[in-house]
Amino acid sequence: MNIINEPGGKIVEFDKVAYTYQVAETPRDFDRRTSNDNTLNWNNITNIFGDYLIYPYGTTNDLPQIIKEVVDNSSNVPGFLKRKTELLWGAGPKLYTEEVIDGKDVRKRLVDKTIQAWLDSWDYEKYLMQCTVDYQHIQGTFTRFELTRGARVGMPSIKRLHHASPDRARLARIRSQESTEPTHVVIGSWNYNHINAISEKRAYPIFDFTKPFAHENSVMYSNMYSFCTDYYTVPDLYGSLEWINRSTAVPLIFKAFAKNSMNLKYHIISPASFWDKKRSELQDQCRINNETYTGSMLKDFERNYLYQIGEA
Repeated sequence: MNIINEPGGKIVEFDKVAYTYQVAETPRDFDRRTSNDNTLNWNNITNIFGDYLIYPYGTTNDLPQIIKEVVDNSSNVPGFLKRKTELLWGAGPKLYTEEVIDGKDVRKRLVDKTIQAWLDSWDYEKYLMQCTVDYQHIQGTFTRFELTRGARVGMPSIKRLHHASPDRARLARIRSQESTEPTHVVIGSWNYNHINAISEKRAYPIFDFTKPFAHENSVMYSNMYSFCTDYYTVPDLYGSLEWINRSTAVPLIFKAFAKNSMNLKYHIISPASFWDKKRSELQDQCRINNETYTGSMLKDFERNYLYQIGEA
């Protein structure tokens, strides 16, 4: 038996047969990368956070993060999305006016020093680029409006616009209200991987176009409506996630296939929980036998295990 380690997994070769082998990062990653008929059923799901009911983005409230991981692990999709972003950006944002001249719509470049000075005061190009990238990935963006201190003395104006990352922003409503219409956006970490994940969350009222200066800080969710879907947009990439995931294994399979011709028999994906459990069992056995556990023990077990798969 010969084991060839590759970035995407392993190629295990025998005299008459070969197979490719991968380990999924975690059981959760392994499960969520498979198809699920109920994944789009978000409308009737809510999570509780203090006085608010949170509308999860995806059934496990992590669809933006899933899309990010799938895209980042693909060899083609990042470049495709980048080209779309560059086409949308063009020569960059400019001010224009539209007029009707001889019955035709004509757009003219506008130079307004007051507006431009306000835009330059908070790096508007960075904000717009971040929103453009978000839109290309999930067809939606979150923006936080920050008012100037003049609002306190009856002279309100908008100081700047802040980009809010879609993996941290969630639509919400007050628990006591009867309507299901979102009233707030809660911003914070949703994977709870650090001690401040709960305390750092902040709730902001949804921006009201009819009362733009009603709140010192408010958040607007700008998105393209998805057919028969409330609250969030279903990203265009959603239907391609399974194909993109499978494509990451293709180079490994092709390499094994080219080397072994028609002898390639299996492509196996194993959950990491299996190996975590086996490591614990080996450590327990070493304690019973008063031995010192080493990483080579797990590697020896893995080699024997892969051999058994090939012999099956």
